[in-house]
Amino acid sequence: MANEDEDNIVLNVKELYAGYGRIKILHGINLELRKGTITVLLGTNGNGKSTLLKCLAGMLRPDAGNVILKLGEGEKSISLIGKKPFEVVEKGVSLVPEGRRLFGNLSCGENLAMGAFSAPARKNLKTNLNRVYELFPILKERKNQLAYTMSGGEQQMLALGRGLMSNPRILLIDEPSIGLAPVIVSRVMAAVKELRDKFGLSILMTEQNLLQASKIADKGYVMIHGKIVSEAVSGKLMDADFVRSQYLSK
Repeated sequence: MANEDEDNIVLNVKELYAGYGRIKILHGINLELRKGTITVLLGTNGNGKSTLLKCLAGMLRPDAGNVILKLGEGEKSISLIGKKPFEVVEKGVSLVPEGRRLFGNLSCGENLAMGAFSAPARKNLKTNLNRVYELFPILKERKNQLAYTMSGGEQQMLALGRGLMSNPRILLIDEPSIGLAPVIVSRVMAAVKELRDKFGLSILMTEQNLLQASKIADKGYVMIHGKIVSEAVSGKLMDADFVRSQYLSK
């Protein structure tokens, strides 16, 4: 049973320490992402969630620790430490950044094409584009519209679509609900769930909206001051004692 559990782990973060110069942000982070699941990293601003995703995406080199990526069935696992962002993407890990970070003066379609710059993604461009349009039909309608003229919800859908265009197995999503109306947040969360259910992606998502995240997450970690202070499976995330002791009171 233990070996089967290990086989399901696609991303393993071990004792990760990181920061910016003398400012230390992460203090010994340990977490696992399992195949075909949504794991949510909970916590308020300033607790290191985005810093962790930057380390996983190759945008920030950790001071210590390791990030182990399982490549696939029958393949050896590799360390992502020292890998450049484009190398991480080529290994099947894609980041949807906080604030969307779209190319505002490019069209919706051009933004999607920018997500398919790696060789594996170019080979699957048509398939992935069809997936994006299946998941977000509005993007097909808006394909010739400049990104900066789209609504906040449409821009978030475009950011998710651009991430999907890189042909990932693992999607890192940073604060997808920020700045969106509640009804739009529900739609975005439903789309994230569909990425897991329909396309089999493994998803690590940072989020402050505990209520919305708990509806789709298989597991959650609570991060406070750069440390994981607790974890719970989906059914326990909205447990009153858990929320009070591990989230609201910190």
